[in-house]
Amino acid sequence: ELLLFQEARLLDDRRYADWLDLLTVESVYWIPLNPLDDPATSWSLAFDDRRRIEDRIAWLGTGKVHGQTPVSQTQRSLTNIEVWTVNEKTCRARCTFICHEYRPDRHRHWSGRLDYRLERSPEPSAGGANWQIAWKIVTLIDAEGPQENLTIIL
Repeated sequence: ELLLFQEARLLDDRRYADWLDLLTVESVYWIPLNPLDDPATSWSLAFDDRRRIEDRIAWLGTGKVHGQTPVSQTQRSLTNIEVWTVNEKTCRARCTFICHEYRPDRHRHWSGRLDYRLERSPEPSAGGANWQIAWKIVTLIDAEGPQENLTIIL
């Protein structure tokens, strides 16, 4: 649970380099249109490996992202957190979330479910976490509806 709360705080604070420390080298970030789809054969709102996540963070850090001028203010709330052990090195977690995004021209809300596969890290991260995020699936309740350009990391 603490790792999920830490992740939400780092993303809200736009501390993306610290957030990257929470991710494994092979991490995957997926926002499916339908959570039952196969990301290799179906359309997704996002399907990023670690390299693409690093590219996204570098892009956000340029200060030249039209969709982030001015920068969004976000506030995430997590609830109904469940964590279960797969084996001594892996666990799964699931929670529901609401992410409020505010910019002077709009106030948007994103909500849905977050599913994680967490792996025990060989060494604690800078924040002291003993676990890292191997994959994160963001299932939006309105994923199959019209979506605006997603310029924040959910």
